[in-house]
Amino acid sequence: MYPRLMEEKKLFLLDAYALIYRAYYALLRSPRVTSTGFNTSAIFGFVNTLEDLLRKENPGYIAVCFDPVGGHTFRHKEYPEYKEAEGFTTYMMTPDKDYGQLVTDRVFMYRPALKGQGFEVRGPQQVCERYAIARPDQVIDLLALEGDASDNVPGCPGVGEKTAAKLIAEFGSVENLLDNTDKLKGAIQKKIRDNADQIRMSKHLVTIVTDAPVDIRPEQLRRCEPDVPALLEIFRELEFRSFIQKWGGNAAQAPEPPAPKAAPAQPSLFDFVEETVVATPEPVIIDTQYEELTDPAEIAAFVAQAIDARTIGMAINSVGAEAMTAQSYGIALAYSTTAERAAYIPYPADAAARANIMTLLEPIFSNPEVTVVGADIKRDMLLLRREGVEFQGARWFDTAVAHYLCAPESKHDTAHLAMVYLGFRTYDADASAAERRQTPMDPVGAMCETASIVLRLKPLLEAEAEQRAQTALLRDVELPLVAVLASMEWEGVRIDVNA
Repeated sequence: MYPRLMEEKKLFLLDAYALIYRAYYALLRSPRVTSTGFNTSAIFGFVNTLEDLLRKENPGYIAVCFDPVGGHTFRHKEYPEYKEAEGFTTYMMTPDKDYGQLVTDRVFMYRPALKGQGFEVRGPQQVCERYAIARPDQVIDLLALEGDASDNVPGCPGVGEKTAAKLIAEFGSVENLLDNTDKLKGAIQKKIRDNADQIRMSKHLVTIVTDAPVDIRPEQLRRCEPDVPALLEIFRELEFRSFIQKWGGNAAQAPEPPAPKAAPAQPSLFDFVEETVVATPEPVIIDTQYEELTDPAEIAAFVAQAIDARTIGMAINSVGAEAMTAQSYGIALAYSTTAERAAYIPYPADAAARANIMTLLEPIFSNPEVTVVGADIKRDMLLLRREGVEFQGARWFDTAVAHYLCAPESKHDTAHLAMVYLGFRTYDADASAAERRQTPMDPVGAMCETASIVLRLKPLLEAEAEQRAQTALLRDVELPLVAVLASMEWEGVRIDVNA
């Protein structure tokens, strides 16, 4: 099946869970399901990647590295860098950028293929060029500032990749930056000083341990000839017909996979409609510069620029399950012209100051040329109305409602949609809807991220609605109904308690 095994000391280390996770979400909108209903998406994606690697690179040594089962290290994954002393040329196969800190002239990142573009090998030069740093180990300092959403590392709120790279270029390290905050100015100085402890903790979390004990000898990783009968048995069970044929088996012995269920011409609320594959999402980098605005003049200028952009992403920071009783703390807005910009505007505690902020925000919601995008517009309408602001002209777009039409039995929260359509893991990807509404949000990073994501989701969901011939249903029925339901909830009902 494969060429003669290579004897050179080339070692490939595969980050198992990162590759499995990536494979699962790559096929999320077109899952592979066996005739018995077993979802094989993650397995198929991983096997396909592994087969491609073995065929193209033909390594003499290989290991698949899993996170500990039933327990965690201090950061949930530690990398055993024992191989340099053994003289191997080592390739770390992972999409996680934190592994860039380990790259040397003998240790490389080997990033999986994406959308047919082939594998990407990153050495010291490529890592430094990609992140605008001087040395690979500065990836640690970069992540300490910008955070790492995939591992829930907070970093410094309001500092994105570009700002982090600029600071590291100037100061060399997080430690030197924290020792010289007096050389910073304005908002960035305040952000760094206010979050110094969190930055130090983040650096500890993103620093990969290189001296973890590893009770494995290199010879145990030497690649051997595959057990073809055992492989064919597994492939038949999983109904991997292409792999059965590739390995010389009889694909007819595997059951035919179930035919995909076609969406009806007129969608029914009682029919299950799977999420359509538009394209495998290429993971995006949400590199918007987040900022916090409190000065009325700055807020007014931001609002004017947002209105000029016509489409505005919105996320309201509120705590509480019900919109009529929830407490609101502020609002995040995002827009895109030549570059994307997002800002969080906190609500003052003082009633007069709070009312002034609402007056500054009101033009957004009264302009008929503006479309406000949110993830739960009905809730947002009620929260704003409690502050004295109503949608009196502006249009609205609800990402959850739009996605409901595409896949009514799927999840519609922003974390799910961000992964499916953008390949992006949000800060609260593992939280439930109830947890999101009961826990105060990070007032800048979290809310600005949400506003930025819903802004990016709108054209993708509109395209899918168009593809399904659901544009009129979304525009003329579902979205207008949101305001009707919000008004009904605002009015409430009168109950005859005696009856």
